[in-house]
Amino acid sequence: MTEEGITERLNRSIQSEGVFSYIKSGMQYLRFKHRGMEKVISEIKLLSVAINIRKLSSKIKADKLGFIRYKEVI
Repeated sequence: MTEEGITERLNRSIQSEGVFSYIKSGMQYLRFKHRGMEKVISEIKLLSVAINIRKLSSKIKADKLGFIRYKEVI
């Protein structure tokens, strides 16, 4: 593995740890409430939506949306 690959892998693992930490402590969510793969996947999707809304809300408050506009390459 290259140096760049190792750095990218390390950054990805660090980023996901923060989200899992927030789910466990910030949202007091320690285990799934339903049984069955389909229901668990639905819970994960709901958690993801909640986290993304929280991130979007904080970016809107800080006025740091940083939209990327489409730019035609000639």
